[in-house]
Amino acid sequence: MKPKNTKLYEDLDVSPEASPDEIKKAYRKKANAHHPDKGGDPRKFHAVAHAYDILRDPKARRQYDRTGKAEKGNPEDRVKQVARETVAGMFRDIIDQAGEKIFHVDICDMIRDEVHNITKKLEDGMGKLKKEKGRLKRLSGRMKRAPDDNLFEAIVTRKILDNEIATEDLGTKRKVMKEILKILDHYEYQYEEEREAWPSQQGTHAAQWFKY
Repeated sequence: MKPKNTKLYEDLDVSPEASPDEIKKAYRKKANAHHPDKGGDPRKFHAVAHAYDILRDPKARRQYDRTGKAEKGNPEDRVKQVARETVAGMFRDIIDQAGEKIFHVDICDMIRDEVHNITKKLEDGMGKLKKEKGRLKRLSGRMKRAPDDNLFEAIVTRKILDNEIATEDLGTKRKVMKEILKILDHYEYQYEEEREAWPSQQGTHAAQWFKY
């Protein structure tokens, strides 16, 4: 189906049939060219960022192709939806893996423990990204060249953009983990007899979804 509006694709200089990988590569190239830190036009940079924000989200992209409207759902609603899907997957995995132990452990506590472990790894990852961004910022501008086509400076700028994308991704995943804890506050699992330790090395749905 041909999109009703192709402006966002034009902003990224890609075809409406572009793959997610092609859209991501195009965004990096355009964002690098228009980044305000490098003297680019803030308006063009914002347009590129907006186009990528819509087209990288499958649901928002389908809606844009169908209606021509560049609208995206409330980010908080999306976090809540992903949290529900993730905690449901964790519960299914526990049912599949726990066997008879499922009757003798607190499933809510098991999920909370894993959520805390994942959150710690996400925060560690964000800390490393922040440190790396600082290093890249210090590096920026040190490789001088005339005229303006600076190959090495473009690499540094692109790495800063990649860092910002990765940081945003981990931040969203951390919000999902916090939302899962809120969901669990409304539940209480009635288990029998003495509690037993959950073999954490098995991993569950969330560990598969959330790569750190």
